[in-house]
Amino acid sequence: MIACHRFASYGLLFGETARMSSETTEGVVEDVAIDVPTSSSKALAVTRNVAELREASRRRWQELLRIRPADEVKQLLSHRGVPDEERLKTAPSAIKLNAMALFTQSFVADEKTVTFTESVFAKVCHSMTRRNFEDADYREFFFGLDKVLRGGRLHPLPPSLQLLRGAFFTVEGPSLCGKSAYVARLVQAFEGAFSFYGTGKEPGLMSVIPCLFISYPECGTRAGLLREIRYKIEAHIGRIDTPTGVFPEVEGNDSLNAVISLCLLVNVGILVIDGASFHRLSGEPQEILKLLVRLQHGSGIVVMLAGTPAFMNCVELAGSDSSNFFSGQTLSLGPLQSPLDKEGNLDKKSRFYTVVLWFWRAATLPSGTPMPSQLPLWMYQLTLGRLGWLVQVFEDLHIELIKKPNLVTALTYEELAKIARRRLNRQLSARQVVTESMERKTIADDKDFFNYIDHFPKSLLDTKKYRELLTRG
Repeated sequence: MIACHRFASYGLLFGETARMSSETTEGVVEDVAIDVPTSSSKALAVTRNVAELREASRRRWQELLRIRPADEVKQLLSHRGVPDEERLKTAPSAIKLNAMALFTQSFVADEKTVTFTESVFAKVCHSMTRRNFEDADYREFFFGLDKVLRGGRLHPLPPSLQLLRGAFFTVEGPSLCGKSAYVARLVQAFEGAFSFYGTGKEPGLMSVIPCLFISYPECGTRAGLLREIRYKIEAHIGRIDTPTGVFPEVEGNDSLNAVISLCLLVNVGILVIDGASFHRLSGEPQEILKLLVRLQHGSGIVVMLAGTPAFMNCVELAGSDSSNFFSGQTLSLGPLQSPLDKEGNLDKKSRFYTVVLWFWRAATLPSGTPMPSQLPLWMYQLTLGRLGWLVQVFEDLHIELIKKPNLVTALTYEELAKIARRRLNRQLSARQVVTESMERKTIADDKDFFNYIDHFPKSLLDTKKYRELLTRG
């Protein structure tokens, strides 16, 4: 008798009254029905709309495989947290304040970020394209994966997926420099999970998770990472009547093969892990890195890890596993440089200037409202080039401008500094240590260094003093 969690697992993987193709030992394709109880009305609706559902799912699949031009990728990544609507420019202050609720989710991508993302989309596209059910080797491999969840042996990757070994990406940068904001936009660009209704040799119904996003486990352990993957997959494809404890094999004795099988069965396009920091190194960072390498090599699924330079510098000592993982492309998101040129003049073409101008225009100010000429310089002095602090100060500035419209033409450095102090009041110590690191290229107190290590760029951590300090640590 199949246990409750096992029965539920099959229902989640293959759908209600789904029919999947499988090859017998003689090589003859036959249909296997997997029935999961459902209400008669729901079953009727599924039957009635199956053609529409199949067409809609195929459009989603084709969209996932579509090559996106750079302009479209930039548009997908760049996001205004406040709607760009003319009615907001003249709306009452209460309406404007309501529109500001999601301002901190705003993000603007530069060219290197767009190019990096194009490469990510390309790898995911190749990974999904090669999962072709017309390929007998892949078909046999796929339909044997559910047996692995029951303790069976995982077969080697078919030739079509072996070419995807090494599809690793890294997003690296100090705290408050835009890593999580970028990852959030990337995840959003892939959209959510969907059901695919197949024809011919394809499964009758299967789940597709274009992007599986998880947070680096707070415990920092391999078991914690596996648990996060299991929970997120269940959240993507589970139903309201799904019992707890499905897919227990992911945390069992053969967890590696189980998680590879499960990720392929639900057609994960890319696995994204965000939040890797120095203070989570107390667990098993080498074991986590090893798991990610084995998972990628065993599945062909694209894997991305986002973390601070402090974390990356420590785990790169993990031998061949780190060499394999860091062989992929890296997006470095460090502090933005000063908007002043070598002569001390404001450079309107600098990255920081263009970002400040973008955020100035990204709220509820009337179109064409001129930005105070010195605002980029003031913002740099107050936020130290950190995108996270810049967004926070801009949010409070825009709220102040909503309440005091005359401030638009009367803004001074002193007024902006007061706004920044109020907003960043609880981050004073971090800002002081970051300022010290920028001015002196060192930290006088080693305790401060370790307390705020995730705020420091790779250039500081790569100096001889801190290389040796981290090695001893």
